[in-house]
Amino acid sequence: MPTGHTRKLYEGEQTLAEFAWGCARSRLYDWAEDRPIPERFEPEGYTLQSLEEAKANLAAAEAMTVEEAADAMRAERAKVERFDREHFEVARVRFERFEAMAKRVRDWAPKTREQAELNGLMLDELRTEFRGGAPEKRDLGPLPDPAEWLRRKREEARHTVDHHEAVLARARESAERQTAFFAALRAEFGEDPATERARKAGK
Repeated sequence: MPTGHTRKLYEGEQTLAEFAWGCARSRLYDWAEDRPIPERFEPEGYTLQSLEEAKANLAAAEAMTVEEAADAMRAERAKVERFDREHFEVARVRFERFEAMAKRVRDWAPKTREQAELNGLMLDELRTEFRGGAPEKRDLGPLPDPAEWLRRKREEARHTVDHHEAVLARARESAERQTAFFAALRAEFGEDPATERARKAGK
């Protein structure tokens, strides 16, 4: 059976260049077979955007006063508490529904061996869903000192910037490798046939 790379050869003749370029496209994740291959690769836009957002968050944290931090901390806690209440209620109702079903399954008296096996499977399925037991409310503890909260926020923001800078650096290295690889392939086999067709079609 033909693979994705050998499908066209399976259907008809191919040049070495066409086969090489078709296989080389496997280096490009989620890249349509008729999508042109650029002469130069660049990091994805979201990588740059994520770094810019992280830098903006760091700048905001650095500019925040302790008084502003106290207000932001209380607003953040209120948001977390609201989230916890909503999700705890959903989990509680769901757990009670599963518990009620488990009682019905346990009260059922199977009449055959096959029904007994089904009964066991039904109980196993219910136990798997709530292996940890009934949901419990999370204890958030007391609010920290606003100055300490702000210090942590700034530290987290710096770590986030460092993370996205490292991600961007790796993305640039990867883009450079892709650029070099396909430049060498062009020197060996000429332009990618699919890219050439797309350019002629004005894509």
